[in-house]
Amino acid sequence: MAWDLWSFWIFRFIGGLAVGGASVVSPMYIAEISPAAKRGRLVGWQQFNVCFGICLAYISNYFVASVPCFTAAVSGLAAQWRWMFMMEAIPAVAFFLLLFKIPFSPRWLVEKKRNEEARSVLESLGMPDVDKVYNEIVESMHKHYDVVRTKFWTKMYWLPITAAIALAVFNQLSGINALLYYAPKVFSMGGSDGNLALLQSIPIGIMLVIGTAIGLALIDKIGRKKLLIIGSLGMAVFLALVGLKFLGMHDGDQVSGSIMWLFIGYLFFFGPSTGAVIWVYISEIFPNRVRSKGQSLGSFTHWLMAAVVSQSFPIAAASKSVGPGHSFMFFAVCMVLQAVFVWKVLPETKGASLEQLQKKLGME
Repeated sequence: MAWDLWSFWIFRFIGGLAVGGASVVSPMYIAEISPAAKRGRLVGWQQFNVCFGICLAYISNYFVASVPCFTAAVSGLAAQWRWMFMMEAIPAVAFFLLLFKIPFSPRWLVEKKRNEEARSVLESLGMPDVDKVYNEIVESMHKHYDVVRTKFWTKMYWLPITAAIALAVFNQLSGINALLYYAPKVFSMGGSDGNLALLQSIPIGIMLVIGTAIGLALIDKIGRKKLLIIGSLGMAVFLALVGLKFLGMHDGDQVSGSIMWLFIGYLFFFGPSTGAVIWVYISEIFPNRVRSKGQSLGSFTHWLMAAVVSQSFPIAAASKSVGPGHSFMFFAVCMVLQAVFVWKVLPETKGASLEQLQKKLGME
């Protein structure tokens, strides 16, 4: 309902605060209430639902753009984009109401010295061996209740800090938001008209959901590292093929159909790896006393890089010296670098409790 550019910016800023807060708290909260054996799958559900929401948004946008009652101008103003934004209010209200049904994190309760409540929550969650889990939480935090003043930028945490920053940066340098934010524009560059470009975005959203679902099924079985390495190399191949397709394109060519299928192949590898793993890994690699700060660092880096990519990609893609071809070739190279980084630097985290990981990584 924005009436001018300033009101639009203000409303978007408020929405950004909400999205930023949810992206920090949600994966951290899920990790803190999940049994170790199912943590990857349960934290991954958050990313699955994000992807499902993106898919619904593509379908909703195509519907809004196709139905006359939505396309008609309101008071002389184009109404399509307004209806697209207003559709977001429905899941936002549902999210708000459902939050009143969830319990406090048991680790947060221990931090606040509400130990009996923490034990009660662990029991209500059906946690196996409640006493063992409870004692591990208390042991990990009994000397470190003052999490607000706990030092974060120390040598002890170099590994999780490096991992959080690198994974968030590589997540965006996979080119995922260049595709998701600008899918219709990318297909238009491949020769599609406006409505066809919107329609071609829908299979992209569907494949993103399928790929993330595959990641949920595999993440606690084969581990985080293998998924990231295999996914990075697979993405590199398909991104390079997209780049070559654009580089070989001539004026008047219609290659958006083949590009769509290459992007579907790319998302087959993105969903189970970078898409599913990033928030799982960041939520579990930090010890209890600095997890909130670590999660915030990862989310901040993620959204900062999302802003950089979303602002620079259209400029680079429209440039004659760069173009979409070289842009996607750049993303392909970044995925090879991610595979090397994960192979050489990151430890495996599957199957261990958050407190056991803290000991394993020497961050007691």
